[in-house]
Amino acid sequence: MKGDIKWKNLILKLLTGGGTRQKLVLDSFIGLKIQPAFFIPSEILHCRSSKAYNIAFTLAEVLITLGIIGVVAALTIPNVIAKYQEMVAVVRLKKSYSVVTNAINRAMAEEGYSNYAELFTGTNAEVADKIFKYMNIIERCNKLDAHGCGTRYTIKNAYKVNDGTGGVANDNAHGERALLIDGSLIRITKNDDAVISGNSCSTTYEAHKKNPDGSYIPDGNGGYEMETYTVDICGTILIDVDGPKGKNQFGYDNYAIRVIGTKLTNDSSVYGNIFETMRTGKLSYVKYNFDDKYED
Repeated sequence: MKGDIKWKNLILKLLTGGGTRQKLVLDSFIGLKIQPAFFIPSEILHCRSSKAYNIAFTLAEVLITLGIIGVVAALTIPNVIAKYQEMVAVVRLKKSYSVVTNAINRAMAEEGYSNYAELFTGTNAEVADKIFKYMNIIERCNKLDAHGCGTRYTIKNAYKVNDGTGGVANDNAHGERALLIDGSLIRITKNDDAVISGNSCSTTYEAHKKNPDGSYIPDGNGGYEMETYTVDICGTILIDVDGPKGKNQFGYDNYAIRVIGTKLTNDSSVYGNIFETMRTGKLSYVKYNFDDKYED
């Protein structure tokens, strides 16, 4: 009995609020097929048939809701778009890599080569033509052509690299290159100084000596100290998955493949880790501007 009184008091309290609460309570009784007449005043019970119920949000509630939706959208949509664009970049990378390796394999089969060192014999243009022959290209440009194939555009490194004087070093899309029908650009560089012996290549470079932070070491005479080093490399292949109109940064839409005597491998991490990116599906790069200063 006491329990019934508590329920009656609770429901009456809800009903006296009128409006939405009253309607919800009455709807609940009807849905449950409960006859509340034994404790609900008749003037309240029969108001469903005598009064119209207008249930709606107030203008303030609508504005607050729209504001919340706008804030959430502003915070999440840019991230969603960025993630989608990165997914597209990885898919394009895998496709471009497949195009490159397929062309290389076909060239080697036709020429009867058994390793990449043999493929990279001849001039840079000759090596490039052997490979481009098996790609669907729409424009072929050589290293002297500064205007074709999207011109000689600049490519940012995967992360900031000291140019030796405190600025940020960048690369260029030049040399023997071709625009493909899918919008990607491929550049093939044969190291002119590469010494090819059997199935191996070696290239000796002369470069500035650097401090741990990448700055050049002065020689005391107004210049910088130099050093020589030898690397096992026949050449490099640049893959720009979306051509000159893209983001143009290594690790995002540009990647370099180092060609050595018997395999294709990653070049320096500053040029994007192509095989790790294809394996994980995750891009690895740091956003910065072309005119930034290097900071260790």
